[in-house]
This record gives sequence, C-alpha cells and structure tokens, in this order.
Amino acid sequence: DQLSLKGAHFVTSSSGVNVVAECHYKNHPLWLSLNQGPGRSNESHLFINDRPPGSSGGTPSEPLCITLGKGASGAPVIAAINGTLFGLRAHLQRYSEAAQGLIPSFKGSLELLNTDAVELMPEEMKTLLAQAGIGGGYQFFGLFSKGATGAGSLAFNGTVTGKNFTLAGYKLGELSASLQLGANHLHLRSLSIIDQAGRVSIESVTCKREASGRWVIDAPLIKVAALQLGLLRSLDNRPPPSGQSFTITKGEILHLNGIGGDRASFTCRGNFDFVTLPSDGRGKSAGSSLVPASGSLSFIMRDRRCIIEKLTKTFSRGKKAQFFLASGKGHSWVDFDGKIHFMLRMKQRNLVLKLAEPFTIHVTGTLSKPSIGLLSPEALKSMGRHKTRAER
Repeated sequence: DQLSLKGAHFVTSSSGVNVVAECHYKNHPLWLSLNQGPGRSNESHLFINDRPPGSSGGTPSEPLCITLGKGASGAPVIAAINGTLFGLRAHLQRYSEAAQGLIPSFKGSLELLNTDAVELMPEEMKTLLAQAGIGGGYQFFGLFSKGATGAGSLAFNGTVTGKNFTLAGYKLGELSASLQLGANHLHLRSLSIIDQAGRVSIESVTCKREASGRWVIDAPLIKVAALQLGLLRSLDNRPPPSGQSFTITKGEILHLNGIGGDRASFTCRGNFDFVTLPSDGRGKSAGSSLVPASGSLSFIMRDRRCIIEKLTKTFSRGKKAQFFLASGKGHSWVDFDGKIHFMLRMKQRNLVLKLAEPFTIHVTGTLSKPSIGLLSPEALKSMGRHKTRAER
C-alpha cells in the first residue's frame, strides 16, 4: 500500500526508450520517466517529479534524477542521485565500487528544504524529527548508507549545517555540528547555534531509541551567551517566551536529560548571569527600584519548571536595592510557558524609598508582562499557610 503505479507507456526516439508512468507513494502523486540510452548503453536515468509534466505551479526545481549503471560484477547499481523531490535536494555519488546490491553507500549532500521531505524518511527518523520540531533549512554532507536494521533505515556520518533553519517551533539563524546517525542512535558533537536571539554551544548530544520507540536525549553541558529570549522568531507567531528586556549574558546548563516529545520529562541544573533593560528602553521605568537589573542565579529544572535555588549579586538599576530569595524552597520559579512566581526579599541601599518594616516582593504573571507587588511579613505568613500544592 506504499507504492502504486498506473498509466505506464513506452516512448521511443533516437535518444533511446522512455518508460513514462504516474504512481503514488504513501498517497503522494509522483510522475516517473525512465530513459534507457540507445544500443548497449550502460547507463539509464530515472526522473521522479512531484509535479505533473509541464506544471508551472510551485517553486521551480529540477526533478530528482537517479542514474543507474553497472557495478564491478556487472549487476545494476545506483551510480548517482541528483535533483529535488518533496523538498529534499540531493547531490550524491556512489561511494565504493565494491558496494554490494542495488543501493550502495553514497557520498555527497542532502538539503532539507522544508517539512515535505519528512514523508520520505524512515519511520524512526520521522519520529525523531517530529519530536525535535525539525523543519527545513538543514544541509547534511558526508557518507550515507543503509542502516543496520535493513531496508528503510539510514546511517549517516558527516556534518550538518543550518541556515534559517527550524527547530522546536522557532526559526533560527545558523547551525553547525558533526553528526553520526543510525537507526537507533544519534550523536551530535561540537554543536553551535548562532541567532539574533543569542548563541548556544553544546559539546555533545546523544539520542538513543528505546525498544518502546521513545528517544532518550542527553546533553552533559550546554553553554549560552547573549541570549535574549524575546528575539526568538516563532513559526506560528505566538508570543515569545519572555520580554525583549531579559537577557542571559552567559550561562551553563548541566546534565540535560529527557524523553523526546515529552517536555515534562526533562531535568537539568544550571546557572546564569542576567541583565534586564528598562521597560521603555530609555532608562526610565516606573518602580525600577523594585526590579532586578542584573544578577546571577542557580536553578534546577523539573516538571516543566525552572526552580530558582540561589540568587547572588542581584541589584536594581543604580544598585539602589539588593535582592535575595525569600526563605523556603520552591517559592521562585518560571515555567516552560513563561509564567513566573518569584518571592524576593529586598534590602534598600539608600533612603529614597522608606519602608517601615522589611517587605517581600511578589512577582507573578509572565516574563513579558510581570506584575509586581509588595508583601508585609503578615501577608507572607498568610501565603505560607495557603500555598498551593504546586508551590510547596
């Protein structure tokens, strides 16, 4: 039920014999043309197009051309693959004369232009790509071969680059990494992402496929720099995960581990330094003495939340006030949707804002639209008696 063929007919000419047909692969229409050169030519060409002959719609592209030749034993073998099909652009040449079977190893490049190409992927790769939110904008260069699990599986060893690529629902700038890929594993090394929103570097990422089909993801160390979350470009135009005022100047994420497609399963530890710009971008912001302008923090991530464990060297603009975490665990956190709940103790460094007794700052809302309030010791005690289960 994967491939059906209809309307096949022969066309002869001085250039040889053409076999023309229409077929459907996984319910997608394709148009085939097989050209056998004249006489005893050792080469033939199979052209595959995802648009009917003469069609002018869509983005102009060359059809996929599979060049068929003869191997060392005289048996037919695919010698080269060039062209575009379903948003996948190939420039591949047979790698070894000694390769056995119709499909040998290939060396060259594959470009993933858009998500249409996912339909051509083996099932285990389709699952991994979907879980990672991977779309177009990638180029793979290296050695392609059949995977250890046989027909339909793919192995790759080489490099991957990206330009205006999609990942996890966002459009990002540039990517580079070394990649080893098998039917049940993926290993990325020296991964670098550079975008208008910031820079990310990862020494190693390992993905292993369990017998259940789930992919376990592990990254021992992730480094970020100049990361301004509000500048991330979402594919569906949803609001960014934080306002443009919040920037991670540098940071590390340690021992990230989880199941692909299950955000709640991911855990890690981390630390970073941050700065915030004034809300109007010109140095003036109402209540700015109540807002941390810079600082350092440590956190743990679990259950779709980053829980702040430690806050140091954190001051308001002009260092008029210093901030500390309120006592008690789990009071301060930010979740994967950008919702926040911070409980901060504030120590005044001048007498401009006079408080009769110590106060705690209670920040709720989202990173892009926080709501700030002051709590007296009595109100703080009352909140402690009525904490929700999620806050305990």
